[in-house]
Amino acid sequence: MPKLEIFTQLCLLLRIQSILSMRNSYFQFKKFTVSHEKCAMKVGTDGVLLGAWSRVETCNHILDVGTGSGLIALMVAQRNQAAIIDAIDIDPVASEQAAENAQASPFKGRISVHPLSLADFAVVASKEYDHIISNPPFSRLPLNVRISNAQQPGMQILSLCLIY
Repeated sequence: MPKLEIFTQLCLLLRIQSILSMRNSYFQFKKFTVSHEKCAMKVGTDGVLLGAWSRVETCNHILDVGTGSGLIALMVAQRNQAAIIDAIDIDPVASEQAAENAQASPFKGRISVHPLSLADFAVVASKEYDHIISNPPFSRLPLNVRISNAQQPGMQILSLCLIY
């Protein structure tokens, strides 16, 4: 079977699983479960593919920026049994969910979740990272639209500058 056909079938399967997971409050992998009922961003195909394709095999310290449910942190922890992972998110509820998922996983001793913005984490971070990974949320809003309905009172909105 050609690689492109296998890739297409994998994407279709992941999309179907993603749709089905939205009916559940969790997404089941072979070695761990990701609960996402508390998170605004649910487990999706993009996060699963990013976690699967990231080259983390030789990394010792990995930073997951905007971890949400902790999906990508868990996936890279499974793929690299020696890596220590810090996962950050500005949403305290999502950070709580990610910490719960990490604690319930076989990788609980290697994933630390921090409810901080990237700017705040940079002040307290005590190590350098071999790999920084992020799956920022997708939005169809124009870049100049201000988002005013944050999930939690006082939540900071991280502005991203896109370079074309």
